[in-house]
Amino acid sequence: MHLSFKHLPYSLASFLLLGSALALSSCCDCFDEGLTGINFQFSPDSLSGNGFYRAQVKGAYLVRFADNEATQVLDTLRQRPFNSPLGLESFYVNYFPGSSNDLTFSLDGRSTTRAGQTVRSFDVVVPSAPAAVYHITDLDVTTGVSKSVTGCNCSYLKSKSFALNGAAIDQKKNSGQAVLSR
Repeated sequence: MHLSFKHLPYSLASFLLLGSALALSSCCDCFDEGLTGINFQFSPDSLSGNGFYRAQVKGAYLVRFADNEATQVLDTLRQRPFNSPLGLESFYVNYFPGSSNDLTFSLDGRSTTRAGQTVRSFDVVVPSAPAAVYHITDLDVTTGVSKSVTGCNCSYLKSKSFALNGAAIDQKKNSGQAVLSR
C-alpha cells in the first residue's frame, strides 16, 4: 500500500475553506426578535402627579381596533398574569422595581387577532387614574430582509413610527420607550 501526500495541501486548504464557509453560514444570529415591537413605559414618577402607582398600572388594559380612528373595536386584552401560559391573548407589563425596564410593555406594530383581523390602532386604558387613556394610531412598522454572502436572511427595520395621542413618534430614530404620563 502506497500513501501519497502530494495532494494534502490542496485537500487541507479545501477542507479549511469548506469549514470556514460552514461556520459562517451557521452563525446567522440576526437578533431580530422583537423588531416590530413598539415600546412603552408608564411613568413611575408618581410624586410629581404625572406618573403612576404600581397598583394603577396593574389595572391597565388594552383595546384593539380595526381602524385607525379607533371606532371599530376588535377586542379588549387584560394583562397576562405573571405565571400564566404565553398562548393567552393578552398584553404583559414588566414589573421590575428599580430597573429601567420597570412598568414597560411592547405592542406588536403588525399584530392580528386570533381570527386574523389586522389591528390598526390601540387604546391603553388605566381606569384607576383619571383621564388616563392613550390612543396609539398611525402605526407604520415596516421591515425588510437583507441578503448576505453567508446566506443569512436577517430582518432589518425600515420604519417604526406611530402617533401617541396625536403626537408623532419615530422609534426607528429614537429607540427606547415612549413614556405614558398623566
